[in-house]
Amino acid sequence: MVPASEVHVAGTGTAARVMPVQRIEMTTQDMAVIADLMNERYAEHQARFWCDDPARVDAGVRAVAVGPIDAALVRLRGFRYQAEVSPPDAVLALLLLAGTGSMAFGQDQVSLTRGDVMLDATDLQHTADMHDSVVALVRLPRPVAAELAEEHTGLPATDLRFESITPVSATAGTQWARTALFICR
Repeated sequence: MVPASEVHVAGTGTAARVMPVQRIEMTTQDMAVIADLMNERYAEHQARFWCDDPARVDAGVRAVAVGPIDAALVRLRGFRYQAEVSPPDAVLALLLLAGTGSMAFGQDQVSLTRGDVMLDATDLQHTADMHDSVVALVRLPRPVAAELAEEHTGLPATDLRFESITPVSATAGTQWARTALFICR
């Protein structure tokens, strides 16, 4: 039986080890508190909020991190959350579970509704505009994403790049949505 605060990593040599598990759970009606947490964990940004009824605000994060990989359910319910986001230091993959939103990366823009996925793997500043939303968010450090991409494609990571924030196909989007939901629940 493995204690809830650690995970065993399979493998040989240095890959086989026990890694600590960090858990965060936070619920608040203070929209600035959730913005501060998002700044700290995911990407620096300047947030603005609009709210018709402060009593209906339900903001929160339930996250788990194992080593450098982080998965979270982020609630931004009862308000509009708009932000100018600095390029994150990691690849962020998002599945919208509730609400609507949009992300704009220069000329590349995506509108999001329930079930949509997107990948923030760019090194561009961008804007986010989320309305009464819940997202599943997975954070992979760029070196981890590069290693996985090399393994999957057989090509060196230096020859690989993300060219879009949306999945390459509906099948890939569905596969990612299922994976994110499994990881984040």
